Amino acid sequence: MASFGEFDFNGVHIDINMNLDDYDSVATTLHELSHQTLCADSYSGALDFLLMNINAATKDEKVVSKVKQLYKRVNDATIRVQESVAMFHELSFLKVFNIEKYNQLLSYYKNESEYYKLYRFGDLEFFLSEQEMDEHSALVLSSKITKVALFAMNINLFELNPLDGKYLVLMEKKLCDYNPNYRFSQIIKLIKKEKISLKYCDLKKIQELYSGLGMQCVEYDWEKFEHWGTENLTKPLGVLSAGDYIDYKKDENPVQILLSASAYNSSTASYKYVPCNEKNEIEDAFLHSQVLYIEKNEETAAVRNLLVNYKDKVLYEFATRWIFVDWFKYVPFVFTDRKHYKELVEISPEVENNCLFVDLAEYSRYLIEFISNQKISEYFIYPINKLFVVLFMKGSNSNIFFHMTTAINADIWKATHLKEFKERGTWWNEIIPEKCLDYFKEYITRQY
Repeated sequence: MASFGEFDFNGVHIDINMNLDDYDSVATTLHELSHQTLCADSYSGALDFLLMNINAATKDEKVVSKVKQLYKRVNDATIRVQESVAMFHELSFLKVFNIEKYNQLLSYYKNESEYYKLYRFGDLEFFLSEQEMDEHSALVLSSKITKVALFAMNINLFELNPLDGKYLVLMEKKLCDYNPNYRFSQIIKLIKKEKISLKYCDLKKIQELYSGLGMQCVEYDWEKFEHWGTENLTKPLGVLSAGDYIDYKKDENPVQILLSASAYNSSTASYKYVPCNEKNEIEDAFLHSQVLYIEKNEETAAVRNLLVNYKDKVLYEFATRWIFVDWFKYVPFVFTDRKHYKELVEISPEVENNCLFVDLAEYSRYLIEFISNQKISEYFIYPINKLFVVLFMKGSNSNIFFHMTTAINADIWKATHLKEFKERGTWWNEIIPEKCLDYFKEYITRQY
């Protein structure tokens, strides 16, 4: 047993295959959401996240070479805080709600995984072992440990130029000021040695603990970081602004935080890649493929067409200037994602009136705005397995928008963002044949 999820530049994702029950699903969600919180509300976390996103989004080798070393060092200086706190969140949940799974997971981390030693979870384990916890005390303790971690990660970046190499040196020489891992470990040692009860520590008390060890605490200001990151990092690199790489979520309530977790498929079979250049090659690719994925290539402005033959595990790729909607009829399942949908409609407006699945992907304020702009009126819930579902939503045109998530989150969606819409009991067979759902499920569960 382990945490089966991911946190990346697209948000929090929960594996549809490896999480076997609701306890797994919630524990994994809490683990990954803790990463999101530490990135969203701390300077070093936001810098780590920004560098990761720049590295993932650009293909410019010069930019990558400048970012790579800095990203590694920043990540190395924060990873113990990130992973030990994430482990604490999932374990504290399981200790309250399923002691058997708690013991299994703790044993796994100690004996079968690198996590326990590598990320020094032993420094935090005494919080779990010293007392019996109920739901309220677990929530309080988890919240306080998160606050301690955020203070450790809120280092003062603003007198530094991230691209001149000095920050890399300071992380090693001035640990109290610039190394979150060190700051966090020192505070936890103090709390354990002095037998300080976090239950009674407010923010002022936590700040006093840091001050007592000669460590500065700074308040987090997203706007300040966004300006600094743009002027000192992204602008000199010649890439987008910091705000374009981070969808900052401010003052979210617990429901919104939960909804930020989507689902993914870990079954990544190895596919053969085949570029297509000639007309006969493209025709042959369509003949043997079941899925067409389309997007706009941001560097060349061309339309990237990716045909997926999941039966033979082959990917065919070719580029065009336009979207040829007449090709849609040659494959059962055509889709794109929310990021590229607007651009594709601008290239070929008729896309809106053809059968196209649009992946809504991660939850964010942009997702809610997107749904509103599409004039969603009806939705249909389709089970993938006992824990995960797909929310299909129909807009004002023929396209169907979808979001894969947990069944628990689907109930939250129904009670919040979908409460004004009509839930259908059957698929929109009059728009897209129901047999396409079979291809969709096949693709989702065997996704490349």
